[in-house]
Amino acid sequence: MRSPFRVFMKNDADRTQSIIFKPLTVFSWLMRKSIVPRCRVCETAIFTSLSKISTFYLCESCLTGLPWLHPVTKCSRCGNVSASPVDTCLSCSQQPWFIDHTVNVLEYDGMIRDWIIDLKFGKQTFLAPMLGWLMARDGVDETEKIDTIIPLPLHQERLRSRCFNQAALLAHYFKKHANVPCQIKPSWLVRTRNTLPQSQLTGEERYRNVRAAFEANKDVNGNHLLIIDDVMTTGATLNMAAQALKNQGARYVSVLTLARTFEYHAHP
Repeated sequence: MRSPFRVFMKNDADRTQSIIFKPLTVFSWLMRKSIVPRCRVCETAIFTSLSKISTFYLCESCLTGLPWLHPVTKCSRCGNVSASPVDTCLSCSQQPWFIDHTVNVLEYDGMIRDWIIDLKFGKQTFLAPMLGWLMARDGVDETEKIDTIIPLPLHQERLRSRCFNQAALLAHYFKKHANVPCQIKPSWLVRTRNTLPQSQLTGEERYRNVRAAFEANKDVNGNHLLIIDDVMTTGATLNMAAQALKNQGARYVSVLTLARTFEYHAHP
């Protein structure tokens, strides 16, 4: 049986001089000729080496045009934009605040909002690698000091309904693209109550809704932990998660979210 990789020339004389290509060489050639990564937004071809295709999702123009959060000043604890550099702003000083440091990568607006909604409610999990990559581009803030990453957990009933935890997907791809050495430990934090969706509630209702909704594993004791989630609004859910971790002896709790909405935040 003739090899499928044999190249036949025009005549018998040339056929005797045919070249047998190694399968890997032919496959590599076909990949380079047929696969050109394209921007998820404008579909512009992104020309890069084959080995880096998986790390390119957006062209430079569309990447720059995303609503990156680069405020001149912000609260280091809750990430809220403030009038001057502060460690604790009015927003997180009005109630007990257990988060030590917050990084929000993008504003919850436009395409970012659409992508998050499509991921969570449209089950378009193919978006998770790109969104985790965006977090890694601008969210690697003091990650060398972090001992463990904890994705914000869903209650078991909601997890069964959704079939996946979007925070766990983002944590996985953030760790992969940021190349951070720490481990991901989903079991270190559990959601004990199936609370109402926070999006349906006002600011004060959000805090009441998630009060005592989490329990932490004793293994968190003495660790610097990074909680990862998709969106932060008032920070009520993440703050209660941080409280559960602190109650079990966590040394320091940082928060990283893909997006942030300032809808409920009062600026000092």
